[in-house]
Amino acid sequence: MKEDVDARQEVRLDPVAEGLRGAAQEGHEQGAGGQDQQLDGPRPPSQEQQAPITIALHDLPWPLGGWLRLIDGRQDGKRFETWAGPMHASAAYDGPKGMRIIVTVDSTRFGPLLHCSISYHHRDPFWSEIKAMREVFFPPDVDAMMMLPRSSDYVNVHEHTFHVVPSARTFIDLAPIQGRTLTPAELDERIRTTVEKVKGGIDDKVVRLIVRDVSRQVARELDQRAIREFKRRALNFQLDVRRPELHRRESAGGAPGRRADLKEIVREKLTVRPLDADLDRGRPAVEVDHG
Repeated sequence: MKEDVDARQEVRLDPVAEGLRGAAQEGHEQGAGGQDQQLDGPRPPSQEQQAPITIALHDLPWPLGGWLRLIDGRQDGKRFETWAGPMHASAAYDGPKGMRIIVTVDSTRFGPLLHCSISYHHRDPFWSEIKAMREVFFPPDVDAMMMLPRSSDYVNVHEHTFHVVPSARTFIDLAPIQGRTLTPAELDERIRTTVEKVKGGIDDKVVRLIVRDVSRQVARELDQRAIREFKRRALNFQLDVRRPELHRRESAGGAPGRRADLKEIVREKLTVRPLDADLDRGRPAVEVDHG
């Protein structure tokens, strides 16, 4: 029973404390010159990525079918050295059809970094398999990315290995706003409310907000001071204001046809205009003698 419990241990680290200690040590090693020096390396993790990092030291179900069988795992509660560099924890899994996944918590100057690699001996992993690995080992609210490090830092067991790490930035695509019937003040309020609902705020994040069917006049009267404040807080804030779409008449075959001329536009508008009951829409109101 004890062995079964031990086999299902989980490694939990606090990147905030580790990052602070690492930054303090890094600053001490830079010397006492008193000048700002640029640190060459990844940026610190964002607020969402500062939750404790967890590695499951047991077999895991594979989303595409089958299991990931744990073949090796290590957690000492402190940093240890390996041939690939210093780490806090590591685990290796064998998957279906010869797949190998290695998960480590690398020790960086900004704190622990979750690092996953997936490989086959005879081929590159498929995109669906890379996505499945991301689903198993990364939280659903953390952006992950594949990276090609500089040559001096590039470590690959063999040519068919892909590496996935958490992104240092958070990318947010907010729900679009329909602005066709809104006044400038109402649209300002909708934009502000949408931005304020972002979990953790928009600070240091990449954010896009699409606003559809907004006339040129309404777009001019938006609160530019508030928009500038959003852009100041976010790493990048894109307010994508889109004009109402122009609908062209289509031919019988469904392909876009020529533009309607003025007479056709007037005739089409008149066909839907309400008329008095005693008027016949199909008969001209005034007879014109062209003779």
